[in-house]
Amino acid sequence: AQGFTTVGGATYTLDFDAGIFGQRTGAELQVLVQIIGNSTLINQLVTPPDAGTFNTALVAFQHFHFTFTADSSTTILKFTSVGLGNANADQLIDSVAVTFVSQPRPTPTPTPTPSTTATPVATPTPTASPSATTAPIETPTPTPTPTPTPTPSPTPTATPTATPTLTPTPPPNPSAIPTVRIISNLATVREGNTATFTISRSTASVQPLTVLYGTAGGARRGIDYTLSEIADQVVIPAGESSTTIILTALRDTAREPAEKVKLILRPNSRYRLPPRAGKSAIIKITNRP
Repeated sequence: AQGFTTVGGATYTLDFDAGIFGQRTGAELQVLVQIIGNSTLINQLVTPPDAGTFNTALVAFQHFHFTFTADSSTTILKFTSVGLGNANADQLIDSVAVTFVSQPRPTPTPTPTPSTTATPVATPTPTASPSATTAPIETPTPTPTPTPTPTPSPTPTATPTATPTLTPTPPPNPSAIPTVRIISNLATVREGNTATFTISRSTASVQPLTVLYGTAGGARRGIDYTLSEIADQVVIPAGESSTTIILTALRDTAREPAEKVKLILRPNSRYRLPPRAGKSAIIKITNRP
């Protein structure tokens, strides 16, 4: 699993290649692909091609492509091994890339409907009734209705924009930075079997923590062994204090001495390494009973 920063409402694509290394004898081996934000955006089971070989140069890979719209500021990409295969086969994930496609569309602001100004109606002047006398009837001249002079609209006074007050960001609290350690559950593992490296942090957090590591030793990765994490980094999930990396010792027919696999934690500003023990762990691979 790997957490990364996203923009809510923005569109992204996920691309990766998947294949199967080794010779499985059980049921199909598959990979569950999940993109998780505030909700599950992708939850797809894929079946990588199975070449049935231990030759890494002949392992067949298939490209997979997905599109999703983020709904949170932090999104998690997760690959889970699925299937009943056996110790002689593993799902491989390669060339993983999450690519930004487009920003969220802005919500349009509705245009107000202009109000209609009423046209004044002139009031007619009544005509005087004739008198009962013999005097000549005079028709009064109507008084013209005055035309109202429009009052100019007042010019709005510009209100100055307030200058925002910058709030200083407090320096990070050194005590909040966790210490990270690594241990192995076995000192020696036989070819065809598995062992586990456990990476832990001193305090659990509501945020995931990405830990970097490197490999060393006489055993050759991809030939003598494989690791469940491919990218030389592992994520301790949010709310958890540890995670594991599974080492699978690959079986061959050669008679050879025991070979070491050494995982070494690499420094990062988001965590501290212990001053002495706990920076690395070693497992020996042997083909002897």
